[in-house]
Amino acid sequence: MKKAIIIIFSPVLLLGINSTDIFKKANNHAENSEFLEAINQYEYLIDEGFANGNLYYNLGNSYYRTNQIGYALWAYYSAQRLIPRDPDLLHNIKVAQAKCIDRIEFPKSLFIFDFLIKIENSVRIVELNILGSILFFMISLLLLGKNFDFLSGYLINYVINSCFILFLLVNSLAIRKYINEIKENYGVVISNSVSVFSGPKENQNSVLFLVNEGLKVKLNNYQDKWVEVELIDGKKGWVNIWSVKEI
Repeated sequence: MKKAIIIIFSPVLLLGINSTDIFKKANNHAENSEFLEAINQYEYLIDEGFANGNLYYNLGNSYYRTNQIGYALWAYYSAQRLIPRDPDLLHNIKVAQAKCIDRIEFPKSLFIFDFLIKIENSVRIVELNILGSILFFMISLLLLGKNFDFLSGYLINYVINSCFILFLLVNSLAIRKYINEIKENYGVVISNSVSVFSGPKENQNSVLFLVNEGLKVKLNNYQDKWVEVELIDGKKGWVNIWSVKEI
């Protein structure tokens, strides 16, 4: 049985009164299948800086219903940074990805690394920072208690060591996520049959390969109207800047 996209337009948006009114109007347009009008309203809010997970999620649903898969995935991925564990969002991402032509899989790695990547994708940086702070506080209290002989024994040493290892792991994930989301740029291909060139000039470089709508790529360098993209399998090349939308 084919999986269907979950079209539930979230009514939640903690903004000012005017922005909330616009959000409600956009939702009404979407519920009445006036998706282009809804898209215009959602994008207006984003352009004004009023962006959150529910807004991007609703925008993605409207894009999907107008068969703009690249834009839909861009909106869903943007929402994922803010509401990474939302089950409807994760479902819709999978359904939209199934419509993409390009299916590039991550290089195979050890189970533990796959597990850590799944954890990283399911939490936000702020949550990792909070957890790291709690662990640091716990370790400090345990060491203080041990130093003044309030706590002793093998079990306390085991707890301290376990908390310290978990603390290092959480901070490593936070640093990795910070690099991926803040220091590195990603985008989504929004056009089909996009030629990827060996350099940032169409007439002076050869076509290396093609990419299609919906493919998520890493954005490395910009030059004039060109951007160097990198696929998850390591392939690199240059595309016109208008063929990708930065997340």
